Amino acid sequence: MARGGSADFATPARRPPDYAPSEVYGQAISLSWPLVRWRPAVDEAIVAPRIEGQVPLRHYFRHIFDQSRPGTEAAAIGTRDLPLVWSYGGLEHGIPLMFPGVDGYPEV
Repeated sequence: MARGGSADFATPARRPPDYAPSEVYGQAISLSWPLVRWRPAVDEAIVAPRIEGQVPLRHYFRHIFDQSRPGTEAAAIGTRDLPLVWSYGGLEHGIPLMFPGVDGYPEV
């Protein structure tokens, strides 16, 4: 399965290569993969095909962050405040995606 599930971010060997601490977010983030969550009672094998079909969305998430402040280099995400902080999406089957990818939802 593609990266992005909760177990991927929680397990060091499975984390995306760019998963690193961010002072802006107060936690480690990935700018390559969104966090994908599903209810614990749902079998990963059942949701995997639906999630795999959404993998290309990760490029769109990154693009909208890059464009949130024209003239700001892509490297600015996670290093300084930008107008867009989090982006969420949801699949019709109730599977939420959150960008940037993190090891769980942020504290509010």
